[in-house]
Amino acid sequence: MQIGKEELSAIIAEYISSYGGEISASVGSISKNRFTVHFSGRVCRACGVEDLFGGLAYALRLEGLHAYMESFKEEKGGYAVTYILRE
Repeated sequence: MQIGKEELSAIIAEYISSYGGEISASVGSISKNRFTVHFSGRVCRACGVEDLFGGLAYALRLEGLHAYMESFKEEKGGYAVTYILRE
């Protein structure tokens, strides 16, 4: 399964809007069944960063795209999160 950058960006924008402008996210790389999203802003480590990243996977499921978080790494100013799309 593959997703287009525009479609993915729209889903991310809708999801991130629920955080009231405190967090931003943008699409990094996209391949056939994997993509990376860069999160930045006021990401609260104590609040559970994995919940933030898992929430995007849930938002994608609501749009009919089955994805799960493969990994994440902290980078300067935020996090790079890799997701895998399931067929």
